[in-house]
Amino acid sequence: MALTASAIEPIAYILSTAGPTLVSARPSACPFVLTTSNTLLRRTTAFTLVEVMMAATILVVGLIGLIQAITIGSQMLATARKQQIATQIVTGEIDSLRASSVAAITNLAVGTTYKITVNPTGTAVTENYAGAATQFNLDNNSILLAQAGGFSLSAVRSNIRPDYQKIIYTVTWTDNLGRPYVRSTEIYFGRNGLQLSYQKS
Repeated sequence: MALTASAIEPIAYILSTAGPTLVSARPSACPFVLTTSNTLLRRTTAFTLVEVMMAATILVVGLIGLIQAITIGSQMLATARKQQIATQIVTGEIDSLRASSVAAITNLAVGTTYKITVNPTGTAVTENYAGAATQFNLDNNSILLAQAGGFSLSAVRSNIRPDYQKIIYTVTWTDNLGRPYVRSTEIYFGRNGLQLSYQKS
């Protein structure tokens, strides 16, 4: 490379007691350095390979943590949604019985487990034996049935005393990872209304 006059930074001699000293008149004016062997070098700055690898490692670790957080959050939202559906199923059955006559309760055989299972598409139910579906109101609620695909609902009646019945509703389902969940609720019915409390003797 030819060394032009414009490429050489201005220099000046300063006289001192120790003799003349060669200094730069403008230290940062030129991007070149003139070495002792009269070769011209350009000042360059860049990241080293180690720095690049460390930055890439930190980026990958951060992305992995972000993906795990999103996955866990999605699972929690799905679980909460299905728990809400289970609560709505039980609440609907209890409200249906409360609006019915006492005969609707006494029609449930004592100690017999009535169970229905919703198909995965939420369009129909299967019974554990003939007539079990008539004991539930879920299959009459098409909107809730469509959300309850894969859920199972069971009911068991027991006598506390004459004219005072206990029914246990149980809802079971599995999440997207195949983990089973169970929600169970006990409800008491009296012939003369639930305002009559029952006390064990």
